[in-house]
Amino acid sequence: MCLADRDLQASSRFAARIAARMPAVKVLRYPAGHFDVYLDPLFPEISNAEADFLEASLRIRPRARDTDDAPASGRPASSVDAMN
Repeated sequence: MCLADRDLQASSRFAARIAARMPAVKVLRYPAGHFDVYLDPLFPEISNAEADFLEASLRIRPRARDTDDAPASGRPASSVDAMN
């Protein structure tokens, strides 16, 4: 679970209390507001943390993290593409 400690739209305290009641939850805290997670410098870090969680949870192959590996179609490579 990614929490923005200065989030005024969604209570990070409430989310942390809920997370504490869940088994095997990993909480990542960021000194940010609600929308800061969509901007640099946090966006790549949080996106990678979320992608790592999904890869581990869904048991899919790790994706290429380098954007130079984009396929000829011009769209970013996805883990689904990597599986095909």
